Amino acid sequence: MPELLSEPSGRLGEADCWSVIEKEIAPKEKLSPLEWGARKRVYTKEGKASRWRPEATPWAAGILNALSDESPVKRVVSPKGTQLGFTELGLIRLGQGAEGGQSSLVILPS
Repeated sequence: MPELLSEPSGRLGEADCWSVIEKEIAPKEKLSPLEWGARKRVYTKEGKASRWRPEATPWAAGILNALSDESPVKRVVSPKGTQLGFTELGLIRLGQGAEGGQSSLVILPS
């Protein structure tokens, strides 16, 4: 967060207020789920934080591109084994949508 207290009195100046407001309400960069995951998804594995890399799971690019808002695909179905990273794909799509101001509903079988 930028230093907001620029006046000696310790109060926020008017110009600083407008600067922060302008930054917060400015349109955000529109990223596809694949781009969002590569830039912003950080996960912890064995106690170490690391970035999600599309190169590590090349098959994920097609699925994330199909989940993009610009894609004409309406349903994505993929056969899969266990522990291949599909939870990460879901979290990437949800994070990208949430940052873009979209609502999501996740229904899990139980």
